[in-house]
Amino acid sequence: MEQVSICIPAYNAEKTIKDTLNSCIIQDYPNIEIIVSDNCSTDNTKEIIKEVYPQVVILEKKITGTATQNGNNAIKHSKGSYIVLMCADDIFTDANIISKIAEIFDSMPKVGYISRYYYQFIDNPRMPIRGFRHNNPYRGADNWSGIAFRRSCMPLGLSEEIFVEAAYLVKQIIQKGWDYHILKYDTVAVRTTINNNGSQKPICYIKSPLKNWVDCIGKEHTSLTNFISLIQIKNWGTYKALLREIIYFIRYKPSNIFRLDFWFFSFISLVIPKRLLKNLVLFYKIKIGKHFIKEIKCPKSAY
Repeated sequence: MEQVSICIPAYNAEKTIKDTLNSCIIQDYPNIEIIVSDNCSTDNTKEIIKEVYPQVVILEKKITGTATQNGNNAIKHSKGSYIVLMCADDIFTDANIISKIAEIFDSMPKVGYISRYYYQFIDNPRMPIRGFRHNNPYRGADNWSGIAFRRSCMPLGLSEEIFVEAAYLVKQIIQKGWDYHILKYDTVAVRTTINNNGSQKPICYIKSPLKNWVDCIGKEHTSLTNFISLIQIKNWGTYKALLREIIYFIRYKPSNIFRLDFWFFSFISLVIPKRLLKNLVLFYKIKIGKHFIKEIKCPKSAY
């Protein structure tokens, strides 16, 4: 039976790490290694892990770069034949997720990468507010949590390019001739609030997210109509970054200028003040989004 390593980069995760680790520990697969790479947290993250989870391997190292480097540190020190990435505030939705991943890798030796569906939540992990059901293997790597790799086919590690850190890794694996598989149900609940997301920092938008995706996987695989991203850039980036992104939407797909939804999101992101727009986004997440999305649970036959 092959070992599965769950690799978790963490920094100041004392409020969420228990939920994440509990969802890892209850997995019914008998040969799991759980590794947390802690970037010298200043809260009680390390103490919680050491006191409550003695079975978890904790790496204490000062990472002077990004969360990507922290994730690569966990991967570097892992021993499993199969690697599953997980963020320190997200939750596996079921106890059999790792078993399903291992079963696919065992039975499909040409598969080097496994993607999955996932959803976001705010307070209740069983109450989705937004679903991400990508059938594109690259787009499925827009969030790390729950994606899995066969160690023998992995390149050096995650990329430093923002938003496409894991997509670059997926690209290299597929280009080498490995197959991929997608679990078409929600395996991970991704925690989100108005102020906890790593993408909610101006530094994330020094480069264009859309251009990063096109440079990584090409226009044919990139969503060139994801105009809601303009609101995110308005809320957390600069006005200059917003204008640049609008231009890229037109440059990469000129027909966007004939789409009403493009002009709608462009207009509200340009005109509505940040403070008001942030409150509107939070209101939508809490009051409206949950009524349009339901969890897709694991079917009897998962693949």
